[in-house]
Amino acid sequence: PYEGRSQPVTFRSAISKNVQSWWKMAIASLLAMLILVVGFSFALGQEQPPPSPPVNLQDVPLPQEAPLARMGEGLFQENCAPCHGVQGGGDGPATAQMPVVPTAFADPAAVWELSPAELFYVTKFGRLEKMMPPWLNRMNDDEIWQTVYYAWDLHTSEADVSAGQVLYAADCAACHGPEGRGDGPEAGGEMLDFADLGAMMILSQAALSQNWFAAHPEIGADLSEEDQRSVLSYIRTFSYAPTWASLLGTGVGTIQGTIEQQTPGGGNFPGGTVSLEVYAHMTPLDALETTVDDDGNFVFNNLPVDPGIFYLVVTQYRGVRYSTPVLRFGQPDAATADPNTLIASLPIYETGDDASGISISRMSWIVEHEPGALLIGQIVYFGNNSDRTFTGVERDGVDVPVTLALPLPAGVDNIGLQDGTIGGDYRQVGNVIYDTRPVPPGEGTRQIFVRYRMPYNGTSATVVQPVDYPMGGMELWIASLPNLRSEPSAAQGQLQFAGEQQIQGMPYRQWTANALPAQNFTLQLSGLIAAGEQDPRLLNPADGIAGAQGMAVTPALDPMIPLVMGGVVLLLLAGVVVWRWRSGSTQPDDAPLAPKQRREWLIQEVAHLDDQHALGELDDDSWQVQRAALKRELYALTMQSGEKTGD
Repeated sequence: PYEGRSQPVTFRSAISKNVQSWWKMAIASLLAMLILVVGFSFALGQEQPPPSPPVNLQDVPLPQEAPLARMGEGLFQENCAPCHGVQGGGDGPATAQMPVVPTAFADPAAVWELSPAELFYVTKFGRLEKMMPPWLNRMNDDEIWQTVYYAWDLHTSEADVSAGQVLYAADCAACHGPEGRGDGPEAGGEMLDFADLGAMMILSQAALSQNWFAAHPEIGADLSEEDQRSVLSYIRTFSYAPTWASLLGTGVGTIQGTIEQQTPGGGNFPGGTVSLEVYAHMTPLDALETTVDDDGNFVFNNLPVDPGIFYLVVTQYRGVRYSTPVLRFGQPDAATADPNTLIASLPIYETGDDASGISISRMSWIVEHEPGALLIGQIVYFGNNSDRTFTGVERDGVDVPVTLALPLPAGVDNIGLQDGTIGGDYRQVGNVIYDTRPVPPGEGTRQIFVRYRMPYNGTSATVVQPVDYPMGGMELWIASLPNLRSEPSAAQGQLQFAGEQQIQGMPYRQWTANALPAQNFTLQLSGLIAAGEQDPRLLNPADGIAGAQGMAVTPALDPMIPLVMGGVVLLLLAGVVVWRWRSGSTQPDDAPLAPKQRREWLIQEVAHLDDQHALGELDDDSWQVQRAALKRELYALTMQSGEKTGD
């Protein structure tokens, strides 16, 4: 679903001003039609929304627990900001061509007479006469509640609520209680429980105000209108967690576990501290620290059990950070059979400088093409089969101890590392990249994702890749070209051709090998695209060879979710594709694109935006709004073609 249609993002210099003007006029003329088309398309064959308004409260489900407004931020920015604005001002980029003005959630007057239930209802079922599409098939009920309360927060602030809290404590808490449950020491008769989700979701701020002054007009009569609204804003927070509030202490979940020393004869950990890190949508939200007991046990209580929240328990021992696997509520724990309790083991190790236990558990390569250069990405999983964390050794030309060496082929440029920078966690000496971070025991305990560009002359290239460690396994993926000849080989242990595989609709040739010693790998390629030539995959899309404009961008992978091998390939593909289009677009500058080519160009633009954002070249607000606008246009074109699209 999408609301409105964004004005075009800034096109690169390869596109003429005439084309930019053409697309602006096209977007303006098709805006209203596309909103209605997409809105009704979602209704066809799917859950049918009831008429709106008025609100039928039977269609508004009670939240399972107090909604967490912060969990709705990403959903709002992606789905709502193009119309309602990044800050909720009703001034999103799509509004310039809309015949109606979206609700300005940042305006207290616009929200004053709206209840959370009304906002939920309109968000879920839409209001197409006001160009608001239904979101029931894009977000589940919990996500809609979180988005609604994030939008709600845009008309107030932590300072306003804090001011209201002081006034509430002075004038209201004696009867209504410190937590708003109507159980204060001076409470009399039946009183509204401000923490009752069902009661509060149907009341607007205007209704709360009317109830206040109907029951006791003398209390608060001397307050200004602004102060009265601050009190009401504070009262509202009894039934949800605002964006500035800590998520910890708001739920019913428990994480408990034990620090476990894994090195024989290693030290104990009594009195040490552990931290609980909280993440959602790849964003750190909160952290909480506690002390372990004499037996190394720890416990964290009152945690939200929303399945969209991920937890890590971490500690520092001998200067090394250790963490549990990713923890998430929603599945019964084998030890407790309680979905609200998670059991976690946190291993720690002594340290050492013996590198003999280091090996590569698995390495995956992916090779893509551009005229005159190969684009290569690698994910290397390093393991340590000793019982101590390897903290590094001295190397010539490096100012700190290093742990892992990753030699690259000669002649490469544009080196990029996914999780650090050269000069930061990484060092470079010649063609060798060194990692400086510790390597704990276990398989795949350190991963390095590196990508680079390798120019070549003519239509052939030879890649010599040194590998300094024995490998448990290797995969090589080479994007197909019409005349490509590819001959990978190893000095010991021939790679086995595994056939042609489809990744995201693109054909790749695959080779695999297992149990390989340290050695040089050679890849000889011919039939490549010479510098200055056109990519043949762009000229012959009907050949079934998906090229630059046929590349699909993989969905963003949550770093909290462990990668399976398929995910490894998709992550590599995403990294190489995004990088490929970082430097420019292939949009023609002399004519508008046909729908299919336009869709493919939009995919490239999304990739370029993501890369700009990752490199810090684009701020969060601009990235979210522009990305959402591109995705909505992509979805509209896909719906028109009768196909489906992913992210």
